[in-house]
Amino acid sequence: MHGLCWTSDSPSLCFARDGSGSRTLIAIHELGGSLASYADLVPRLGNDACVIRYDQRGSGLSEKPNHPYPLDAHVDDLE
Repeated sequence: MHGLCWTSDSPSLCFARDGSGSRTLIAIHELGGSLASYADLVPRLGNDACVIRYDQRGSGLSEKPNHPYPLDAHVDDLE
């Protein structure tokens, strides 16, 4: 699945979920990156793991709030 957006009380976050397997890996991109930063990783894992990638708040296709947000907000988004 690619390009899904999730919304709740937090900003909308775009994410992709690929692969399958008993393990779940969460790939968090670098500063200025996006979920596409790990696009080459997904096929290499095959079906060994489910890989969840997402555009962090303010990056890629996720919502870009017009106000400052602390690091704790990113932790909340991950949870």
